[in-house]
Amino acid sequence: METRTLATEQKWASSGPVNYGQCWVFAGTLCSVFRSLGIPCRVVTNFSSAHDTNENLSIDTYYDYEGNNLGGDDSIWNFHVWVEAWMARPDIGSYYNGWQVLDATPQETSAGVFRLGPTPVIAVKEGDINMSYDCPFVFSEVNADTISWLYDEDTGDSEQVRSNRTSVGKFTSTKAVGTNSRADITSNYKYREGSAQERESYDNAVNQIYGRRAASTDEHDGRGRAAPAAVTFARNVRVKPATNVNLSAQFKDCDPIVIGQDVQLTLAVKNTSAVNKVICHFSAKSTGYRRRVMRNVVNDAVTISMGPNEEKEIPFTLPYSKYRDCLTDDKVLEVTALCKGDDNHKFLATKVITLESPSMIIKVLNKPVLNKPLNAEIIIENPLDETLNGCELSVEGSGLVTQQIKRTISLKPKEKAKVGLEITPYKKGSKQLQVVLSCHRMKHVKAFTFINVAEA
Repeated sequence: METRTLATEQKWASSGPVNYGQCWVFAGTLCSVFRSLGIPCRVVTNFSSAHDTNENLSIDTYYDYEGNNLGGDDSIWNFHVWVEAWMARPDIGSYYNGWQVLDATPQETSAGVFRLGPTPVIAVKEGDINMSYDCPFVFSEVNADTISWLYDEDTGDSEQVRSNRTSVGKFTSTKAVGTNSRADITSNYKYREGSAQERESYDNAVNQIYGRRAASTDEHDGRGRAAPAAVTFARNVRVKPATNVNLSAQFKDCDPIVIGQDVQLTLAVKNTSAVNKVICHFSAKSTGYRRRVMRNVVNDAVTISMGPNEEKEIPFTLPYSKYRDCLTDDKVLEVTALCKGDDNHKFLATKVITLESPSMIIKVLNKPVLNKPLNAEIIIENPLDETLNGCELSVEGSGLVTQQIKRTISLKPKEKAKVGLEITPYKKGSKQLQVVLSCHRMKHVKAFTFINVAEA
């Protein structure tokens, strides 16, 4: 597994395709290419990133009457990574000069080809989605509404049980200049959630989408794409939260959960009607960061008695023994609670949990000097009550390691192990040492440290 762009490009140049790449790999590679050409470029990560397949600016998710996620064409990824490149846009006007989105892992086709961009960031913020290229998709990634539906398999009918205007496009980030801290650039893509400007931008985007649906072609799109056809556009105003909610539920925030620990959640249920009984159907599934393929972990139901205007907290525990064999490499769990009152009012609550990796620490044991042996120690903790055999430890670092170092180790239950390492720095200055640990129970446990190599 390569962890550096240069190594990936060198391997591709010498032997062909490099396995395997995901969005952050492609984005890092494209960023390096742009910079090598003298074009300013930076990598951007968008959390809670929407994948809107039909350009209606909403993400629709369907559930059955036990709270099981039935999926749908739309989805919300835990994160997605693209790049911004600084460009002039004489084709659409100087107002749209500046940062342009380009996605090296395009999720949908544009004029029949998987590609995205350049999309002016300022056009996304203002809701000017007719500006070239692919602006509706990027707008949805950072600012789509989400709608949850209950689907009746017998009748084919759907019932809306939840909507949210603010859950998409969180902590849009890039690396800060000159430091390794995170720079939040969410405000470059949208106005503050709930502000008048944000609502105006969204309405502008909706009106332009509605106009595109009425036309046979998009007059502003330089690719001459046909306007989306046979797609139901159900609204030309922003989705409105229900005003007559008699029942509400929400999972409370919880501390980070390390893989191997039981998942312990609390569901806060509020009854604002005269119902006496509420049934909560819990469903837990294992999924990935794109939240597409899901494996069922557990289903449970709890019945509680509630008085009018009463609030109650319901504990939910998912033991490690239940989810251990279902986890994907991304270590993501989705817990859903569908609450139904005896007056047939329903409300849906969801909680997405990305399990934390165990700690791994790199200690440098002597002064780093150019072309002199440097000793380091890697401290690894096994949080599980089982032995981990065949763990692969990979070490890389430009200017520190000429070729990737690999070790195979075993970790006893709850062991905190120390692995010694000797390297010889071959370039001076600030360098980064990267360590990755992978085994069948824990994938891609990562750590890094900066090492300032002095002249001999």
